[in-house]
Amino acid sequence: MIHSSSGRCLTLLALLAAWPAWPQASNSTVRGIVRDQLNAVIPGATVTLASTRTNISRTVVSNEAGVYVFPGVNPGPYRLTVDAAGMQRFEGTLTVQVQEDATVDAILRVGQAASEVEVRDVTPVVRTDSPSIGHVLERKRIETLPINGRAITALLQTVPGVETGQMRAYGMRQGTMAFVFDGTQHNESWEGWAQQRPPGLDAVEEFKVEINSASAKFTRPATLIVSSRSGTNQFHGALFETNRNNAIGKARQRQDTYTKAPFLNRNEFGASAGGPVNLPGLYNGRNRTFFFSSWEATRQINPSTLRWRVPTEAIVGNPEFGPKRLAPDR
Repeated sequence: MIHSSSGRCLTLLALLAAWPAWPQASNSTVRGIVRDQLNAVIPGATVTLASTRTNISRTVVSNEAGVYVFPGVNPGPYRLTVDAAGMQRFEGTLTVQVQEDATVDAILRVGQAASEVEVRDVTPVVRTDSPSIGHVLERKRIETLPINGRAITALLQTVPGVETGQMRAYGMRQGTMAFVFDGTQHNESWEGWAQQRPPGLDAVEEFKVEINSASAKFTRPATLIVSSRSGTNQFHGALFETNRNNAIGKARQRQDTYTKAPFLNRNEFGASAGGPVNLPGLYNGRNRTFFFSSWEATRQINPSTLRWRVPTEAIVGNPEFGPKRLAPDR
């Protein structure tokens, strides 16, 4: 028999042991082949992929075919270095996007006594490993594109062929698009209705919409794949408050009969913060442990004016317009 305290310890250990897994569908992969100038593969090369935001690095060794793979890579900027005995170091920078299988082949030159390492951008320009067609919006455009409100689905207007209201692509029926947030479907899966509370804009790092030849790992023909933001070595945060109201005036439709437009007052506000975990005198999480938190809310007053048609007194009193009575049976 296992005592309750022992059971809690075993549960905690199981959770810690499962933490390094990478199940999120929003993660990416970096892979490639290490070769020399004569196009011969180089086995046993040490390949390191380091995040320029957190300085956290991962190292693998190329196999007998010269192949290396980094699964479960979060979107963001990275530095890739390749070292092999007797060869010059290969070093490059690349930007990994959400749900991407980036291929970077490294060509190593014969080492010299004194040489300079050329650092170049090796971000793949054309994707040749998948027929899927998608559209990516990175953090910069999420912050700068003008939208009415703060719903991430409003940014789908930038994707050709996608309708924002019903979240569908190319005129397909309702329920043919899935909203995946860090690997978990976020909208109703039976009829495909949009989620009641999507993640705030400050909590989103970037997103991708696969709209054609989607991967078989997704359950719908079109998929909105969203990756959340995370903390970095640089502390960053934001406070915001936006207000929309009638101001000087409000446009009316020609058929509106009121003399004064209904009052509108919408307030959107929130805060976000991220950075390294730092407990003075106890723990410094720089280059190791990070946090990020985001919160926002909306308060809105939006009354509306409705028109109804009712019969006049003349119509009510006129028997011609009253209910018809059937003649009695004979």
